[in-house]
Amino acid sequence: MNLVLGTAALGFPYGVANRAGKLSQNQVTEIVKKAWECGIREFDTAQMYGDSEKFLGQAFRDLGIAEEVRVITKIDPEIDPYTYKMIHSIHQSLSKLKIRKLYGVLLHREHWLDRWDEGVGENLLNLIKLNCTEKVGISVYQPRYALRAVNKEGIDIIQLPSNIFDRRFERRGIFDLARKKGKEIYIRNVFLQGLLLLDPEDSPVESIKPQLKKIPKLVKKFGLTRHELAIGYLRENVPWAKLIFGAETPDQVEENVKAYKKEVRFSTDLVMDVIETFPNVDENVLIPKMWRQNEHTTDQS
Repeated sequence: MNLVLGTAALGFPYGVANRAGKLSQNQVTEIVKKAWECGIREFDTAQMYGDSEKFLGQAFRDLGIAEEVRVITKIDPEIDPYTYKMIHSIHQSLSKLKIRKLYGVLLHREHWLDRWDEGVGENLLNLIKLNCTEKVGISVYQPRYALRAVNKEGIDIIQLPSNIFDRRFERRGIFDLARKKGKEIYIRNVFLQGLLLLDPEDSPVESIKPQLKKIPKLVKKFGLTRHELAIGYLRENVPWAKLIFGAETPDQVEENVKAYKKEVRFSTDLVMDVIETFPNVDENVLIPKMWRQNEHTTDQS
């Protein structure tokens, strides 16, 4: 199953639609337990996600799954990837996560790709030689960086945002090119920090409300929930990509897994209708850090 549990919300209150606040260790363990029971084996975290790594590690140990999980973490963007501190930070992550080896280590800021050939890439690839991780990669926001990452030798994993509103990477042909190049794509922001699941009047971000008002028509036409629409579009359009979703409760985990498994009738029509309904949404709506100051959110993707 190409579902990955994103764990930003497990480490601190994440996203404008967050209602749970800071979770406890017991709550995190229950969420991880439910994900495992539902067949999820991959977890996406980051060094800057508050207590996420620590809480995950305790959950893995308590549930007896530390030897079986597949974990990706991202290097704290405040750490210079030129220095030994990067290697030290990964050893700290392994200790917190209580695992022997990571599946992937990603640069958390796309601009580090500008220095890939000046030592950043070599230092990151050394983590593979040191048996700290199986693969390395980068988390990006902009298609131009994704395109460079796809064509960069040594990069295995590219994490990027995409959803029914945000089709920038799709339009640039990045998904198809990545597949041809043998790169793994992990899609985050599937629900745009939860906003795609809200009624327009409940959205704390004014600029996104006009687009949210178009969703009920699609939901009604295809007989889907908002969860099923958001996940179904990506699953049908990029079936080989991994989809990262967050959860604040075990019930949300189960709901998202069910949405992923939902058989969508007329799936080709669904993809085409989404494309026609949201042809070119403005970046001020798509990128959380560009939302107005009075519509603030914590940008930790």
